[in-house]
Amino acid sequence: MNHQNLLALNILKKGRLVMIDKIKTDLSVQKAMFKYESNNIAMKLVVEKFMVEWIDLHFELLEKERAFFNQEEIKIALCSLKELIIDDCVNDFDIGLYNKLLSEKRRIIANLLVSEEKMEQNFNKLLLSYERDKAFFEREMEKFFNVRNG
Repeated sequence: MNHQNLLALNILKKGRLVMIDKIKTDLSVQKAMFKYESNNIAMKLVVEKFMVEWIDLHFELLEKERAFFNQEEIKIALCSLKELIIDDCVNDFDIGLYNKLLSEKRRIIANLLVSEEKMEQNFNKLLLSYERDKAFFEREMEKFFNVRNG
């Protein structure tokens, strides 16, 4: 195995260890999995957010290791990492661009999850309003029939 492959494998290993630790210790990850278990759309967003963070972590690790490797080694490592995202490697590599895109994707997913929570809260408010109005209506109907039959 050559030196270039070792860089990619080392980064993948570090990324895997960090994310395994996050799953074990970050209660927000576990909480989200239970919170959205009956909401497929929100669950997919949570999983997508986790995957984007995981991929982004690899690019952050590569950026930290960049000073210790030459351009060709970096290119091979990036190609290996990019296969997590896309099938073909292109010739121009811009870690900064990938970081910006992944950060934007994380922000959008976070906003979608907040919107999902607001929609659920609004739904619950509507449900409460419906139940309250239904109870008021039933009381009024009962009064009406009692007066009529009384």
